[in-house]
Amino acid sequence: MGGNKNKGGNKKSGGGGGPGVIQKTGKPGNNARESDDRREKLRRRLQMRLNERRVDDNNPETILNLALSYANSGKIADACETFKKVSDELIEPYRERFACLLLDNEEADIAREQIEKSNPQNIMTQTANTFTLALIEYIAFHRLNESSMEDAIIALKKAHAVNSFVMELLLWQDFDELLGNDDLLRKLPDSEKMTKEEAALAYCICWGQLEIWSDAEAHDFILRHLWGENIPKLEEPTSQLLSKTWNRCRQKLMSSLEDDELEEMEEEDLDDMEIESELEEEDPEYRELQENIEKEKKSEEDDEMGDVEVEGKEN
Repeated sequence: MGGNKNKGGNKKSGGGGGPGVIQKTGKPGNNARESDDRREKLRRRLQMRLNERRVDDNNPETILNLALSYANSGKIADACETFKKVSDELIEPYRERFACLLLDNEEADIAREQIEKSNPQNIMTQTANTFTLALIEYIAFHRLNESSMEDAIIALKKAHAVNSFVMELLLWQDFDELLGNDDLLRKLPDSEKMTKEEAALAYCICWGQLEIWSDAEAHDFILRHLWGENIPKLEEPTSQLLSKTWNRCRQKLMSSLEDDELEEMEEEDLDDMEIESELEEEDPEYRELQENIEKEKKSEEDDEMGDVEVEGKEN
């Protein structure tokens, strides 16, 4: 099983609420996209400052608005501290978002508490809920020795059953065309209207979780327990926004996997030839075995020729 599997270097900005700004140069329309990105960042920053001025400890909704502004502006620690002041009733629709921010802020225990309290209502929150718990279980097993491998595997497979598209984004650099496409990220629908693949992209980039999974060094764990030795059956994308690009990324992936498979086979053949050459030079028993095989082949060929001559004479 080959393939370009090193996802460790594929870190995308986006710990806040909006997509990270990916620098693009030398392409038509680049200046316009960068201008749009700057406008969006300035708009979010201005909204955050306005909400800071409006916050009122006696008005819970102003606290929630400020927490969301901090999250959208990438101020993770400030967002976490502000969300902690929000009542359970108001925070309910945002628990998964809060849990993701807490993981980014290295507060896994509180993140687990939020996940256990949550009641996800759509594919976006269901995706974030199950994959956040899977990541918490993996970190608890892999780094802290506070969980078992079995629990980590069960949580990961449960999350995969909810949204299998996340696996592809976490594993393969061939999906960078999606992960770094700010135009597509800006066009994602509201969470209530998302398809599975749209929710997967929003979870990984807009909510900043691709980088958290990468930092947790979970790539090989995901590869082993979800992808396996052979290419698994992959769910077909249905999003009008993403399907074309998603399928193009898949085709690129399959091509790279085939190339790597051939390369591995060629390397194995070369290794066998080198070992065989060494054995012929250094191992008398190996040479004797080869000679015996050649003798038997020649004997079989002679027998076959004899049978042909006998048949010719009889005819």
